[in-house]
Amino acid sequence: YDATIRILSLDPQDCLGPLAVQAVAAVPSSMLFVNVSTSDLDEESGALYLQAGLANGILLRTEIDAVTGQLSDTRTRFLGTRPPRMVGLRIQGKEALLALSSRPWVGHASEGRFMVSPISYEALSYASGFSSDQCPEAIVGVAGNSLRILVPEHLGGAFNATGCRLRYTPRAMAISEDHKVVAVGQADCGVVPNRFVTAAAAPGGEDDDMEVEGEPEGGREVQLGAVRGPADQWGSCIEVIDAATLKVSSRVDMEDNFAVTSMSLARFEGQERDLLVVGCARNVTLQPRGCDGGEVRVYSFAEGGKSLELVHATSVTDVPRCIEPFQGRVLVGVGKALVLYEMGKKQLLKKSECRKFPHFVVTVETAGDRIYCGDAQESFHFCRYRWEDNQIHVFADDVIPRYVTASVALDYNTVVGGDKFGNIFVCRLPADASREVEDDPTGGGLLAAGGNGADRGGAPHKLDPACSFHLGDTVTSVSRTTMQPGGKEVVLYVTVLGEIGALVPLTSKEDADFFSHLEMHLRQDNPPLCGRDHLSFRSSYNPVRNVIDGGLCEQFSQLPREVQARIAEELDRTPGEVLKKLEDMRNKIM
Repeated sequence: YDATIRILSLDPQDCLGPLAVQAVAAVPSSMLFVNVSTSDLDEESGALYLQAGLANGILLRTEIDAVTGQLSDTRTRFLGTRPPRMVGLRIQGKEALLALSSRPWVGHASEGRFMVSPISYEALSYASGFSSDQCPEAIVGVAGNSLRILVPEHLGGAFNATGCRLRYTPRAMAISEDHKVVAVGQADCGVVPNRFVTAAAAPGGEDDDMEVEGEPEGGREVQLGAVRGPADQWGSCIEVIDAATLKVSSRVDMEDNFAVTSMSLARFEGQERDLLVVGCARNVTLQPRGCDGGEVRVYSFAEGGKSLELVHATSVTDVPRCIEPFQGRVLVGVGKALVLYEMGKKQLLKKSECRKFPHFVVTVETAGDRIYCGDAQESFHFCRYRWEDNQIHVFADDVIPRYVTASVALDYNTVVGGDKFGNIFVCRLPADASREVEDDPTGGGLLAAGGNGADRGGAPHKLDPACSFHLGDTVTSVSRTTMQPGGKEVVLYVTVLGEIGALVPLTSKEDADFFSHLEMHLRQDNPPLCGRDHLSFRSSYNPVRNVIDGGLCEQFSQLPREVQARIAEELDRTPGEVLKKLEDMRNKIM
């Protein structure tokens, strides 16, 4: 109980003689030896690791020298609020670890490194390895008053995905934390709305949910999608889904060929609850882009959040592509205009409007009195709203034309976005320009008084490209979040093909230099399989700038030992120190 770990010898000549002592931050509660293979290319190579669970919920992993018994390369990972209990397992024919804390974790060797991943299951009190003819590698454990047999699957996966089948393609989503529900706006072009299909099938006397012999379970619509219809016909609805059970609690179908285009939760001034603001358009055409008018509908949650009630609808002249709450009001991007609405009794009341955007407003973000708008073809525009004259002024724009698809504000002067050509980038307003706008009593209105500013080359100030990186896939959403309690805040992005990635800020120059040099060596010593130059690919549209490819750096563990040693020597480190640096960065995220 002196918060130390002691390694004792079993040599008959010096039995129980002390070999090494290591002080730890808390009293060890459980320990286990695990022999881990350090390379997938050499199965015989391996190292002996001591896995120790501490009373403060931390898992400590230390490498033990096979000859002298000395401890080195200590790494830590927080697992939960309970002291971890260590259990030995075998996974894929290799030694592995099961750690029981406030949630179970499994540690195993993968891609040349030892990974510790959480198991998506309830907490286990006791567990052990289990093997049978049906389950060669399983876990038997006790949860409450029941005995459970588990088989770990999808080892190495970063996320546990649970699906919920929707009627149409999801277009927008809003999460209500008060009611623990998710509202999903869906729309599909060229399909017959489901209510017409059901009505047409009713006279035939067939049940819509009846299974037909020879057809897959769930019916044709589940397997093949909605019934195809005329090219100008839309099927659209809003579904309210319980976040705990992922079951649809209610559905609102759009009529008159309306299609949902945007959605957001907003709490208007004087309101005590959040309302769901939905933008929809009638008879939408994709090429050329247009519609026969649209509406901004306001819904309230009823029955404890299980259903929606329409409060009122406000007509607009173009597609309401984006909605964002702003100081007790709501900002709506309607075509080329940005409109500020206030809550009214029969409809939303227009309070201000800005029509100085070149093509189509697709994203809106806010911070204080600043508004960051993303245009469909002309990148970002920084605006400022002044209460004194009730005006929205555009005071800065980008010098590079970007086809923005998603964005999020990082701070008062910085915004990150993605475009339709697979790039993710960061734009920043220079500090002197920011001070000039703040000191301007007109909030930038005096400089922007000359119309849309086309005769002066756009807005009076220009944004600087802080970062640029080519992903190779269209970005559909960007957000700021943390992936674990107490974890580092990251910029999380998702793409149209299903990739989920994160951008991690490097706060020290030492980390930036280390990872940039590691990336440089891996470009030379680990070229792509198809032979394309890595730097050329990441700079497909704009030169890569201030972004390090973490996926390339992660391939260091898969290199042969002699290549790892050569690269580590160039970095003035050992291969173990390089791997530890990569693992620490990974653990800061999730």
